[in-house]
Amino acid sequence: MGVCDARSRAALVIVHSSGEIVRRCVTFPGLSTTAGRLLDLSGVPP
Repeated sequence: MGVCDARSRAALVIVHSSGEIVRRCVTFPGLSTTAGRLLDLSGVPP
């Protein structure tokens, strides 16, 4: 969990701060599934 967890958190912070990009990506089926799973795992509301 060490390095991978730190990278995951950093990535989630970047994604979360870029809400507009996330919303646009959600319009694509493949990315919405991936983004949805990441948000579910991180516990961050969409």
